[in-house]
Amino acid sequence: MLPRAQAVQFAGLWRAGSDANYVNYGLDAATLYKLANQYHTNGARLVSLRSYLDSGNRVWAAIWRSGSDAEYYNIDRTSSEFTALSAQRFTNDLRLVQIETYVNAGARYWAGLWRSGKDGEFFYAGLSVDQLTATNNSLVSQNLRLIDVETYVDAGARCWAGLWHSGTDDSAFASDLTAGGLAFLNLLRHAQGMEMIDVKSYPDTNGTQLWAAVWRATINPTTPDLTMDFEKLNAEVGDRFAAGQRMFNLSVYDVQCGASCPNTVVAPSAYNYGITRTALHCNNPPDSCPAPPKGSVVWYNWPVDVTPSANYVRLSAVNVPDQFLTLPFIDPQVKFRAGWRYSSGDWHHAVDYSRDDAATFHARAAAPGEVIFVGWDTWSGNTIILSHNLGGQKDSYRTIYMHLRNGAANDCANAWNLTIPWFATRPDLAADQANYLALLNATGCAQNPAARNPDPAYWGLDTDKIQVSVGQQVQRGHWLAWAGETGPGGNRNKAIVNTHLHVFFAHRDPADGNWYFFDPYGIYALPNCYPPGITDDLSTDCVRYPIAWQGGHPLYPPPFLEYEHVSLGFLGNWLRLSWEDPAALLWSSSNLADGRWAPVSATNNPYFAPFTSTASYFQLWR
Repeated sequence: MLPRAQAVQFAGLWRAGSDANYVNYGLDAATLYKLANQYHTNGARLVSLRSYLDSGNRVWAAIWRSGSDAEYYNIDRTSSEFTALSAQRFTNDLRLVQIETYVNAGARYWAGLWRSGKDGEFFYAGLSVDQLTATNNSLVSQNLRLIDVETYVDAGARCWAGLWHSGTDDSAFASDLTAGGLAFLNLLRHAQGMEMIDVKSYPDTNGTQLWAAVWRATINPTTPDLTMDFEKLNAEVGDRFAAGQRMFNLSVYDVQCGASCPNTVVAPSAYNYGITRTALHCNNPPDSCPAPPKGSVVWYNWPVDVTPSANYVRLSAVNVPDQFLTLPFIDPQVKFRAGWRYSSGDWHHAVDYSRDDAATFHARAAAPGEVIFVGWDTWSGNTIILSHNLGGQKDSYRTIYMHLRNGAANDCANAWNLTIPWFATRPDLAADQANYLALLNATGCAQNPAARNPDPAYWGLDTDKIQVSVGQQVQRGHWLAWAGETGPGGNRNKAIVNTHLHVFFAHRDPADGNWYFFDPYGIYALPNCYPPGITDDLSTDCVRYPIAWQGGHPLYPPPFLEYEHVSLGFLGNWLRLSWEDPAALLWSSSNLADGRWAPVSATNNPYFAPFTSTASYFQLWR
């Protein structure tokens, strides 16, 4: 079995309700006892009790809901003690409603939760999955229904325990399911009138995460979330409570995502970024922008709900429903550098890409869209914003490309004419201003225009221009501009060249119509928590939120053909064709009707084709 990280994840089940609902985790035994007494006095009863290790210490997670009947729980019982206690409680009209097992100091222990009841009850442990299935089939015929299962490893073998109560309704049990298999089976059971009432996750011998679940017939649908860390659990409980749902079942399981990689959507302090408002760039879709007031901006916000007691993930902002993005470049030498956070631990709220040699590369459209902003941002330099329509909604996403180049002389002038005066309005950024002034002077961008000679390594060439204009429609992979390091946010250390592409991904939250940053990887963590390869699969335990990449993981956009009509002196008119993707080959056709395409025999890049009145068609294939 693969080694498991000391990190846990939660799976939870909710159903409609209007009663009290309390969810607590990380409780030591003493705190659990204190809370249980407090909630009992206040008219709440335990409905779920689970245990896990936190930094080697045994802790508990528990759910309470409104109730007035008798209630007991016990922990740290050996198998024989637990069996005897359960028999005693049965004679006192108490029924075991949940079981839990765990190992402390090499010895197996059991915990249980009892509530008032007079119906039938059976509990079996130490079963193989086949024995559990056979036992369940036998007990179903005796009008008993499975309500809770546990699975554990004992002497190297996977064992199962089950708890049955009286019942005559439809029920089902399944194990060894992949996440996709569980999702499909849950839909099928729902269509059959059954709802999930218990769910468990466990690794197979290869470390693959598998699932088991129990379904019962009910008219009250249940809603699962099977991939929650602590931060997401907090947000889910609050959001679902406000929506009239109550958590009734909780499961805890180990994950292979490193203990240093919890989701950290919520930064210690607010991060909201304002970008100049224009005739096309406003909070609303670009075709409905009113005239912009002077100095106004469009705010792009951290995806956080702020309350007097705490800050929570804004789930409606990060639960992006569409997989529509490809990588914003084709160059295979470009690598992932930072995601939601920097390696320093600071929050980034974006994604950075760059090459090891610090060379520039083409920044390309990550999805089809409309160019709604091209301009100089006082902090992030040359910026392009694309608006994307998805799911029948206009302007539902935006991608924001920053630190771009737009000609060395132009960018140097903007640094002095736009950013340096802006610093005068931001005394809180005095240190950043000093660093930026040092960078400008050290890289040939002097205040005196006559003394300027911008270093190409930092500033690029005067020919490194933005390739699109406001209002233009672009296709996926369309060349937007050259990656650079413009603006004080583009380079804070004059000792290094920091050519890179910084991209904000923003989602219009349908709940309030505002813009919020999201992580297209669904990871929201430090850089080492992301897959190492630029196009690696994202089926990892660190992904707990929706992925926005097409196909579920980042891929290069399709090869894009750039072309222009050129004249080569006495040679006449030609069509200049060029492409960036080194794996793409140029094909041509003289008649689209017959569907025949042939590879161009000379595939030099760029390729010059005679520009004549005879129709010729070209395309790239990877």
